[in-house]
Amino acid sequence: MKNWYKSLTENNTNYKLFYRKDRSIFICDDSYQLNTMEAHQNLYSSYILWIKTPIGMESDLEDEDTVWVPLIPGYSILTKKNKYARLSIGIKDDGELEYTFENFENDYTFTNSNETKHYNHMFNNFKDELGVPGKISIPSLLGFDNVENITYLRDQVLEKFPSVQEKETNPKILTAMKTNERTIKAMKRKGKEISDIAEEEIVQKGIHVQPDGVNMSPKSVQALMVSNNSHIIEKYKVNQQIKKIKGKLEDACSKLKDIEENTTNSPYLDNAENKKELVNVVNKIIEENNLGSTIFMSSENYLKLILSFPCKQCGCNNLSLKRWRVKAWGLYLNITIFCEQCQYIEDFTKVQICLGVQIMKRRNLKK
Repeated sequence: MKNWYKSLTENNTNYKLFYRKDRSIFICDDSYQLNTMEAHQNLYSSYILWIKTPIGMESDLEDEDTVWVPLIPGYSILTKKNKYARLSIGIKDDGELEYTFENFENDYTFTNSNETKHYNHMFNNFKDELGVPGKISIPSLLGFDNVENITYLRDQVLEKFPSVQEKETNPKILTAMKTNERTIKAMKRKGKEISDIAEEEIVQKGIHVQPDGVNMSPKSVQALMVSNNSHIIEKYKVNQQIKKIKGKLEDACSKLKDIEENTTNSPYLDNAENKKELVNVVNKIIEENNLGSTIFMSSENYLKLILSFPCKQCGCNNLSLKRWRVKAWGLYLNITIFCEQCQYIEDFTKVQICLGVQIMKRRNLKK
């Protein structure tokens, strides 16, 4: 039936009509009482689903575009995807969530159920039961991309547990809580790996280990988590710095390669006598100032480049009409060029960083 939802919502006040992001329709059945629980206070428990922020909402986290949606027992929707079906959330005796799929096939009145199945996990199972081809968003299928519906469910939790409001409105706390949950999962997984081989390797990374682990107080575990995360943050900062340095190195290599080529192709060096004179002058400067070489550009080529630059004011590039003063100290090499033809002075400074990067600064001192 094309407008199956109209007859349902017109005849039952517990049915509320909603639209998904793709404009498909689902109906929330409020005849079931929503059962908010203590576990909903922990926004990183299995009772909370984190999804991409829908249009019309703001992200709950500082570093991720996500919002939290409570998975509340009693939540139930009616929908049509190839077949008419009811998708609902319940709770088992052990306190774990249970997801139920009711198949009504072609019964748009949702009266006669052909089969009912219960699952511990909703995602792949719901997709398989519906037989929908291609990709499908299960959160969207459940109505978790509708802002009004999400807000309604969140309000159920906030009404019963007002303390969640502080967490919900503080992105810093939410981000930290997510880090806690992620760290705990990682430590449990690593703890199992260590214990499994503890009898064979009783010393791991300099620590004496035991199959049963180490008995620690909650405060001690918390201290270990803080210490571990501080190391992760420092490592992240270092990696970011390395990434920036690599980028600068690649840029420096490219620029210095161009400089090397420009030096080789300098018009001044076309004359054999000038080229010989330049080589002699450069060798003398290197010897007098005890200059070494670097990874990217030799001191010889650097000096050739500087001495072959034409005067910025008069354009003269005759070496016999130039005087220079070289000063080397620490990581710096300073060269001052005097043009005797127009009395123009230029100052060049080469900075050699520990990784071999060279930065050349050219300054005009006076005319």
